Amino acid sequence: MPEGLNRRNLAGALAVAAATAMLAGAPAKAADPITIGFGMALTGPLAANGKMSLVAMKIWEEDINAKGGLLGRPVKLIYYDDQSNPSTVPNIYTKLLDVDKVDFAVSPYASTQIAPAMPIVMQRKMTFMALFGTGVNDAFKYDRYFQILPNGPDGNRSFSLGFFETAMTMTPKPRTVALVAEDTEFGQNILAGARANIERLGLKIVYDRSFPPTTVDHSPIVRAVQAADPDIVFVASYATGSVGMVRTVNELGYNPPGPEEGYLFWSAWFFHNADSILSGERENDYRRFPPKKLPARAYLAVVGTASVVGECELGVAERHTAKGWALPVSRPRRYRRPRPVADFGLAKIPRSFRYVER
Repeated sequence: MPEGLNRRNLAGALAVAAATAMLAGAPAKAADPITIGFGMALTGPLAANGKMSLVAMKIWEEDINAKGGLLGRPVKLIYYDDQSNPSTVPNIYTKLLDVDKVDFAVSPYASTQIAPAMPIVMQRKMTFMALFGTGVNDAFKYDRYFQILPNGPDGNRSFSLGFFETAMTMTPKPRTVALVAEDTEFGQNILAGARANIERLGLKIVYDRSFPPTTVDHSPIVRAVQAADPDIVFVASYATGSVGMVRTVNELGYNPPGPEEGYLFWSAWFFHNADSILSGERENDYRRFPPKKLPARAYLAVVGTASVVGECELGVAERHTAKGWALPVSRPRRYRRPRPVADFGLAKIPRSFRYVER
């Protein structure tokens, strides 16, 4: 669900960790570079973030060497493509430590890749800086592990906490939830945290399944969720899985029922969906359960933003299609300037459910 990159934090962590490792090691010649080794997802589904992470590291390498190096020595990055495949990670770190004999090892990108590197590093009692790992050390409890991800001491729960707290502001409050997770270290850790939040809030789980990270067709999953009839849906996955789920939800016209009266407030999955409504190109909005009170004014927001971009009116559903009930769209109006969600009594835009203002 997202793991971003802060160049300054990453560079600072690399510098401190590498310096600590050097002070504890054997004396070296001033001309010998300090070698920092890691695997990184340069191909495969995690490559977008992996490549970004590598760019940040290379910028740091160039910057620090331009300033005379670290502890009077140049630094050199040694890295290999882990192909976004956890099974490649143990061999990469074994090679880095036993063949390349790097002075210091940092983690790959992402929880799924960090976990298989842990036993290799722990065996050698090395300090290990982790790049955006969620709950990786919960099981290992390694005292030389340091995490670069600002999600607090209870990282598994923090990812879903805001989602469920926002959902509980709905009127009436949701009672049931469907859980869908990618079968990866990250997905399962986030899912464990979601279950804990659900138990605390007293929600009932009506669907709880995982899917392989290689899944291409997400329609069977979405249809199964739809059959379970939850009030809200929570998905824990990396970007590829999340995009696949969101596209399928949009294509099937599925939305959990949620409240069904008053003014409508909904999230458009992508900007082009909002544009198609507000430009008058889209004649209908499809809903599994049409509101009881129609016509209704609908406020349109875009997922990933903190603003409402326009509004329209939804008429009475006249026919049922494969996408759901077709509600005629009329009087679309794009705001000259997007309005903050606070104007609508919201702290944030709901992602996977319909929200109703009374």
